[in-house]
Amino acid sequence: RAVRDGARVLVDDTDVGVVSSGSFSPTLGHAIALAYLQPDCGELGREVAGDVGRKPIPGRIVALPFYTEGTARISVC
Repeated sequence: RAVRDGARVLVDDTDVGVVSSGSFSPTLGHAIALAYLQPDCGELGREVAGDVGRKPIPGRIVALPFYTEGTARISVC
C-alpha cells in the first residue's frame, strides 16, 4: 500500500510530519512518498511510518532522486 497526501508521518508513534505526495512506483516496484518533516527527524536511513488509519505503513528516509537509471536526463560534456 502507498501512503497518500495528508497522511501523518510517525517516528516511534510521535507525529513528525505530513506526506505531500505518495503513490506506487512501477519502475521501482514499491510505493514511494514525499513528506515534510521536522528538521531534527530527517536523517537518511531513519525508519518512519505513515499513519493511514488501520495499521501504519513502514518506510525509510532516502536521498533524492528515487530513480536515476533510464531517466530522460542527459549528461552534457
